[in-house]
Amino acid sequence: MPTLPAAKPSPLAGPLFMLLSACIFTAMNVLLKQAMSDFRIWDIGFYRFFGGLVLLTAIFGRRGNPFRSSNTKLTSEVLLTALAGIFLFGDPVSWRFAAG
Repeated sequence: MPTLPAAKPSPLAGPLFMLLSACIFTAMNVLLKQAMSDFRIWDIGFYRFFGGLVLLTAIFGRRGNPFRSSNTKLTSEVLLTALAGIFLFGDPVSWRFAAG
C-alpha cells in the first residue's frame, strides 16, 4: 500500500491535540465512573488502554507522528518516564486487590 507524503504540520496542531485530549479524558472519566458498578477494574483498564491505542493509531497512523524529535536524549528521557508511569500504574491496582 503506497504511503502518502507527510504534510507540513500546522502550528495549531499541538494545542488542538491537547484540547482534544482534555475533552476525551473528561468524557472517559464520566463513562468510567458510570461503569465502575458494572465492570471489574481489569475490564475497565483493558478498555481504557485499548481505546487509547485505537485513537492513537487513528490519529498518528495516517501521517506519522507530528511530535517526533531528533533529540535522542529527550526521546530516551520521555521513554523512561513512560515506562515508570506504566510500572507505577500497576502498583496501586495490585495494592487495592491485595488489601482485600
